[in-house]
Amino acid sequence: VTLGTTAKSIVKVPSGAGKVNVYISNNDGSNDVFIGASTVTSTGSSQGFRIVKSTNVALQVDGGDTIYGISASGTPTVSVLWFGN
Repeated sequence: VTLGTTAKSIVKVPSGAGKVNVYISNNDGSNDVFIGASTVTSTGSSQGFRIVKSTNVALQVDGGDTIYGISASGTPTVSVLWFGN
């Protein structure tokens, strides 16, 4: 998924999926990305969880959840893998 400076849905877990494991990898070597709700930003009080350039994060989320991503600059790409019930 290619991100920019506007929040974009990067994964939507189907309702009824139960708890699922989600892995998000920031493939960009220059830009950090931030994840969170649809209101996520890269700064300020709505700043999301930072995924530093060239790193990844593992999360467990509920079915029906949507994770959004954004970057402060550039157009970094993220890879997403999710699995569960």
